[in-house]
Amino acid sequence: MDEKSKPRNVTTPTVGISTPTVGISTPTVGVSQGAIHSPLLANIFLTPLDHLVESIILRENRGKRGGQKDNPVYAKIMKARRTAFIKGLLTPELRLELSRQARLVPTSIPSPRFIRINYVRYAEDFVISVLGPHSLATRILKEVMDFVTSLGLNLNESKTRITSFSKGFKFLGALISSRAHHIKPLKLVTKGPHSGNKVRITPYINIHAPIRELQARLVTRGYAK
Repeated sequence: MDEKSKPRNVTTPTVGISTPTVGISTPTVGVSQGAIHSPLLANIFLTPLDHLVESIILRENRGKRGGQKDNPVYAKIMKARRTAFIKGLLTPELRLELSRQARLVPTSIPSPRFIRINYVRYAEDFVISVLGPHSLATRILKEVMDFVTSLGLNLNESKTRITSFSKGFKFLGALISSRAHHIKPLKLVTKGPHSGNKVRITPYINIHAPIRELQARLVTRGYAK
C-alpha cells in the first residue's frame, strides 16, 4: 500500500445545538445534523434499507393500472347530476349537494389484484405508500422495523405509524394529504372562455408547510429572532 492510499483520520466540524432548556451544547458523539456530510453518510449507511424496500416493491406490486372497477355509488351521483343538467333542473343548491355527496365516496373500488408500493427517503426520514390492503401495510412495517433493528437502529415510535392518505402525514416538516384537508387554491385561467379569471382548483395532493411552526423552531434554535 503506497502512502497516498493509506486510510487517514477525518476530522469533521463540530456544531453546537441550541435548545430552550440547556442552551447551546456541543455533542461529542455522532455527526452534526446540519453538516453537509450528514446526509451523505446516512445514504451510505441506509443503502441496504433502500435495497430491502426495492425487493418488497418487486415482490408485492401487481396488476395493471386502470384495472380498478368504477364505484357504482359515485357513478349514480354523477348520472343524477348530468340528468338534472340536461333537463334544466340543476339548481346551484342541487349542484352543491351532489358535489358534496360525490366527495364522500371514492370514484373507484380498489381491486385486490392491483397493488402499488412507493418509497421516498431523504437522509433518515422515509415514507412508504401502499395502495393495497391494510394487512399488507402492517406486514411491510414489521419487515422494515425488523431490518432496521438488525442495522443497530430504532424507528422513532412517535413518527412511525400507518395512516390513510385522507388523514394526512408529516414528512420533512410538511403536512401531505389528499385534497379534502385544506382550502382549494386559486389559479389564473389562461385559456378558454374563462381566460383572465381566477378559479378554485381541486388538486389531488395538498402539501401544507406550517410556516409559523418552522419560524418558531428557527427562533428556538437561535437562527432567527
